[in-house]
Amino acid sequence: RKVRAMSVVNGEIPPLKQPTPEEFFRTMVTMEIVEKSLTRLSQSGDLRGSLHLAQGQEAVPAGACAALNKDDYLTATY
Repeated sequence: RKVRAMSVVNGEIPPLKQPTPEEFFRTMVTMEIVEKSLTRLSQSGDLRGSLHLAQGQEAVPAGACAALNKDDYLTATY
């Protein structure tokens, strides 16, 4: 039985659209801003639950998400 990636179309993998360095940096900065806001809300008690932040590692999820196609799925488990 063959297993094939969901993004394979007609036997070929479509090329990925690579973000420009500016787009990639903007994504990382946006993540940092959002995470700082979430941290403040959590520390003040206005946000309940656990946070799994990427502080200092923003390039990892930014890069992983840059490789996703529109029909790909993403899940996180902790």
